[in-house]
Amino acid sequence: MKLSSISPKAIAGISVAAGIIIGGLGVSAASAAFQPRMEEAINHLIAADQMLASAPNNKGGYKGNARRLIKQAIFQVQQGIRYSSFY
Repeated sequence: MKLSSISPKAIAGISVAAGIIIGGLGVSAASAAFQPRMEEAINHLIAADQMLASAPNNKGGYKGNARRLIKQAIFQVQQGIRYSSFY
């Protein structure tokens, strides 16, 4: 598909979605450069979530709970990075 065949509305939607995803990460390139271990922790948490996502069944609800906790942990690490970029 050529870029010229994509409607302006679709391009705007993609741009907004990309901005939300990037903004939702809450980590600027400058602050991430000063937080390599925090960034590495986020990558490990994401990998753990992907492994759980590919596991069969829900294991009595424990898999789903673990995935929710991983998402909370990712958010907390992002908050820590954001905090340290201001102070």
